[in-house]
Amino acid sequence: MNHTRKQAAAAYRERKRRAGIVAIRSRRTGETWVSRAVDLTSIANRIAFMCDHGAQPLGGLRDAWRAEGAEGFVVETLETIDDDVPRFARARVINDSYRAWCAMLGATPI
Repeated sequence: MNHTRKQAAAAYRERKRRAGIVAIRSRRTGETWVSRAVDLTSIANRIAFMCDHGAQPLGGLRDAWRAEGAEGFVVETLETIDDDVPRFARARVINDSYRAWCAMLGATPI
């Protein structure tokens, strides 16, 4: 591995990850799914990869993704969890927000 790749890998590992809640919406039907994410920068790619490869456990999202394709969906950040939330409380805060967004939007939880 050359020096530049090592630097890029180190920078990736050290980057600040933002946790939060995202919504995946079908552009055609408006159907919405909500997910929590430890790293908001990678959640859209993770969802797309899982749906593209049939690994998404939610049949409704997987089937809609197959029918509409990636361009048929929009992934939007609903909430970002503050960095000042202590690590020991972060999971509870994320889960509480996740449940609240699902209820508020009438969305299917992922």
